[in-house]
Amino acid sequence: MEASCVFVVDDVVVINVHIREVFLFGNIQLHKLATGSASGGDSTVIETSASVQVTTMDTTSHNWTFVAETLGVTSSVLYDVAIISEDNIWAVGELFLNDSSGQLDPLRYNAAHWDGSRWNVIRVPYIYQGTPFHSAIKCVFAFSDTDIWFSNSVHWNGQQFHNVDLAIQIFTGVGINKMWGNAATGELYVVGNNGTIAYSPDRGSTWRQLESGTTLGVQDIFGSPDAQDQQRVFAVASNKFTNNGVAVMRIASTTVVL
Repeated sequence: MEASCVFVVDDVVVINVHIREVFLFGNIQLHKLATGSASGGDSTVIETSASVQVTTMDTTSHNWTFVAETLGVTSSVLYDVAIISEDNIWAVGELFLNDSSGQLDPLRYNAAHWDGSRWNVIRVPYIYQGTPFHSAIKCVFAFSDTDIWFSNSVHWNGQQFHNVDLAIQIFTGVGINKMWGNAATGELYVVGNNGTIAYSPDRGSTWRQLESGTTLGVQDIFGSPDAQDQQRVFAVASNKFTNNGVAVMRIASTTVVL
């Protein structure tokens, strides 16, 4: 069993646990959602929030057009997306294209940008000793159109890419899986394997590691302000393709509660 993603909308926390979706509504006091069975059986929900009435509203419009866009050729994959506006979207991963002779270009791209009319594939470079490296980018987070963070320790300021310290000391030898930040406060969280959570109170100027209480890989993190303008942040952890269980964490500034 694995927990793959979490997001918060007002008072609703949605957690995707493998192929099952768990929806929690209301004033949530959630410490741990589920534990996996060693035999691979179903998990048991051990704490939930109070139930509330939920009504499905009629759609406001049927004027939707879905368009499939193909980016890259064989072995290309996208891992994350940051939507700033309908005319400014960043998608990241590893993308391969054919060169002018029709052969596979071995130098991969690692991002694509939507400008409102078309996708442009981009190489986001991490510069090491004067040499650009275009490693696969696992995640992206945008505070704004001039403050965008990429998991390969690169920042976009609206004009150019430049190297940044994305909790490099904390994540040395540990893969980064996701980022989330609060534009109003400048807080930024980065999560990854082995239960690793890094926190910056000042848009990446300084970093500290938070004690997560788990060695599971933290797969996703998301948050939103609540009614009292207090930030609520949730993260989910699991080791993919295993039955080692899952963990759901609530994070209050620098305190992680399992």
